[in-house]
Amino acid sequence: MINDTTLKNLINKYTPGPALREQQRQDDCQEREQPALLIIDDDPSLRRGLASFFSHQYQIHCCADGPSGLTALEAHPVHCVILDIKMQGMDGFSVHKAIRKRAPHLPIIFHTAFQSEHDLKAIINSYAPFGYIDKGDDDERLPTLVAQAVAHHERHLARNHSYQQAVTELDRQRRDNRVLRQQFSLDYRFGGIVGTSAKTQQAIELCKRASSTDITVFIQGESGTGKELFSRAIHANSRRADRPFVVQNCAALADELLHSELFGHVKGAFTGAIADKKGLFETASGGTVFLDEVTDMPAAMQTSLLRVLEEGEIKPLGSNRVRQVDVRIISASNRPLQQAVEEQRFREDLYYRLNVFPVLLPPLRERREDIGLLIKYFLEENNSIRPSVVTMAKEARQCFDRYDFPGNIRELRNALQRALVMVDQGDTIELEHLAEPIYSPGATPAAERQYQGTLHEMVAAFEKDIITASYGAHQGNKSRTAKALGLSRAGLQNKLERYQISPLHSS
Repeated sequence: MINDTTLKNLINKYTPGPALREQQRQDDCQEREQPALLIIDDDPSLRRGLASFFSHQYQIHCCADGPSGLTALEAHPVHCVILDIKMQGMDGFSVHKAIRKRAPHLPIIFHTAFQSEHDLKAIINSYAPFGYIDKGDDDERLPTLVAQAVAHHERHLARNHSYQQAVTELDRQRRDNRVLRQQFSLDYRFGGIVGTSAKTQQAIELCKRASSTDITVFIQGESGTGKELFSRAIHANSRRADRPFVVQNCAALADELLHSELFGHVKGAFTGAIADKKGLFETASGGTVFLDEVTDMPAAMQTSLLRVLEEGEIKPLGSNRVRQVDVRIISASNRPLQQAVEEQRFREDLYYRLNVFPVLLPPLRERREDIGLLIKYFLEENNSIRPSVVTMAKEARQCFDRYDFPGNIRELRNALQRALVMVDQGDTIELEHLAEPIYSPGATPAAERQYQGTLHEMVAAFEKDIITASYGAHQGNKSRTAKALGLSRAGLQNKLERYQISPLHSS
């Protein structure tokens, strides 16, 4: 307990005079939200004095003991607590601990008549209050300390409000993105893959089964058969659908650039690396990475890819630090993986890691019953080019039915786009609107040619015929041929040299 003289000084000190009471009246007339103080003290005279002094500037909540103080804290927003330590029943230390559990950032000022400096240091070290004022201390530190505590808490609330606004905005954006992704993924649902042929439906069924797990998928199919479309459908129907889907053509970049693109690099790793860069595997964390033309991946990269599949680890170019990633890998190629292994261009251990769940996409010449559906689909899709074009003449349609489409669905789509541009009047695509080699009366479909030799020899001969036909159809233009076949220009050049194909041979 404190003596009468000290109590009188405290009451006089914290009791406002006439001028202060007038200011308080004026402030009360102003409609503004005031910060709130919670005063917890078992001395009624001291509570009244503190409440009277601070009420002109703050909302005041007074409590005579710890339990009622904690109840008030639950009922009212508070910016600062003035807490007595020596109280009957629940002392200030216990109240402090309880407040910290409820409001860890709320400033607490110990206000009590206490013991020695040694005890004071022990209290500060153990409880770390915002401040400490001795009831017998006759200076002006309490109002200043309260103002500092209130300002400190208001800054915290402002930061927290900004944080909550940011969290709310992020949640909104995530919801919007989820809706957009769901809408976007509708284009890649299995129902959106055009084709009713038995081989198409078989491929769709396999991909449906693969999408229900995280199994590693290898999609084999000629260029233009829709390998990326099927891989997107697998991703869109998987548990990773709301995470990124990234694509990389392994034949499109040199070894060092491909490593940087997939695994990232650190600043200074090579000339031009002016900053750290995340690779696609990190960017797609939680999602799916689609590696197209994986059989053309350089040998050094195959080792790094094997590490991802076995350990889920990547190492950026120029870095010694290993990073963990969580990605699903879907790979694809226009040639069998086994063939690349036998030709010693592909690691056998990587082959077993990638070829866990193989899916074979049929070429368009083996699913001719789907050509009509594809024509209808692409005509509707390309209405923005020629909205009036809605039909195709019988003779033109027969040309599409006879043609083997070495570039598969991609070539069919390009042929239709070209025909749509060529239509000058009317709403029907006629024979005259078709370009070679679609309109080539004397041509023999590749499907009717006979191939002899081993399987690999026949596949090579067939591939050569496809490339030769497409190269000739594009008048020896490598860029257009590569695009039609879904190859990089470098990949096409390698095949032209391997099969000794020239514009003369393809004419």
